[in-house]
Amino acid sequence: MAETDSKWSGRTFGSGAMHRALIAVLRWMPLWMLYTFAYTVVLPTVIPTQWRSLRLIYRLARTTGRSRLRSVFVAVANLYCFAGVVIDRFAMYAGKRFKIEVEGNSIFEQAMADESKGTVILSSHMGNFELAGYSMFSSRKHFNAVVFGLEKSTIMEQRQVMLGRNNMELVLANESMEHVFKINSALENHEVVAIPADRLFGSPKFYAFPFLDGVWHFPKGAFAVAVMRPANILQLTVLKKSLKTYKVFVEQLHADPTLSASQRAHEVAEQFADNLERAVTRHPSQWFNYFDFSTNSPRQ
Repeated sequence: MAETDSKWSGRTFGSGAMHRALIAVLRWMPLWMLYTFAYTVVLPTVIPTQWRSLRLIYRLARTTGRSRLRSVFVAVANLYCFAGVVIDRFAMYAGKRFKIEVEGNSIFEQAMADESKGTVILSSHMGNFELAGYSMFSSRKHFNAVVFGLEKSTIMEQRQVMLGRNNMELVLANESMEHVFKINSALENHEVVAIPADRLFGSPKFYAFPFLDGVWHFPKGAFAVAVMRPANILQLTVLKKSLKTYKVFVEQLHADPTLSASQRAHEVAEQFADNLERAVTRHPSQWFNYFDFSTNSPRQ
């Protein structure tokens, strides 16, 4: 993907009052009804204002070998899928449940059963990773979800409630670096640490890898965490499949123990980038989280 200096705040669009109202509505409104309204009323009026983002997605779709007509479909489908994922996110807060299909579940279960070391789960912003956090958990290990950015209080409150039900807690990354000590302690206790690994959040340190039609930056910190201690390293990608179904892909990442810590981190980062590029090539309608539709530019 093309390089950019655009920064993302980590906040969900909308006010706290808007979020609370949407959650309240979704407690009684059937999901299909809100989808119908969004797809037939809201999106047709929004699409004409997003031509720059649509053009960028169209160009990326063309680089993957798709025809002009197919690339147009991919660009428009991103907006529709994005709307669906946003609705699903608040639907989860309202208590609605989704079907989860897991490819590579044996890998996940083996990591959860390993009492000799912790597990690092590296996530991406493709699809809806947050849903996996509320659906894929284990009573055998405590989960720690690392969160960046200054998210709206309503979102943070809902996350706390959802995660608290499943033996999980949020670890807020901040400038004081206290989260590094919490992460180290969690891995020392053979717990699970989940951390996003595909967005810089203002970090000046990154790995640059070829990605689609350009170069993409991946934060060094996430991969340094992955090799901080001996751990099972997993990559989870969560893609929307249908109205109420998501598919989770679990992949094992490997770090050569004979290499230095920096070399191991680079090795894991390269595997992560390769897997992510393969995923976005196969599922282009879910690129949306790599674009800021309010500024019509890629996110980093």
